[in-house]
Amino acid sequence: MHHRCKVGDCVLHNFDFLKKLAKTQSAKKRYNLIKYANPDEMQALVEIAHNIVHSKFKLTPAKTRKLTPYATPIRELSRARTVNTVKRVLQNGNGIPLASLLLPVLLAVGQKLLE
Repeated sequence: MHHRCKVGDCVLHNFDFLKKLAKTQSAKKRYNLIKYANPDEMQALVEIAHNIVHSKFKLTPAKTRKLTPYATPIRELSRARTVNTVKRVLQNGNGIPLASLLLPVLLAVGQKLLE
C-alpha cells in the first residue's frame, strides 16, 4: 500500500469523535467535547498534531498559512503527555482552529476506510 500520509490506529478508532469535534461550531459544545473526552480520544489529537509538526502529514499551503499563527500551541499539543495537558492546551490554545487541523486528516482517514 502506498499512502501519502500516515494515519495511525488511534486516529482511525476515534474517527467519529474527531469528525464531531471538527464540525462543531459552538465554542461551548467544543469545550464540552474536550472536557469529557477519554484518554484515547485525546491521544488521537496529540498524534495528529505530532504528525503535522513533524511533516508526516502534508497540508496545503492555504492550511499551512491558516495554522501558522497557532504554531506554538500546536507544538505544545504534539508534545503533550497527559490528558490534562492536552485539555489545557486545547482550551487555552488561543482558539486553535481545530477544523483546519482535523479536516485534512479526516479526509485521509475516510479514504483509508474506503480502501
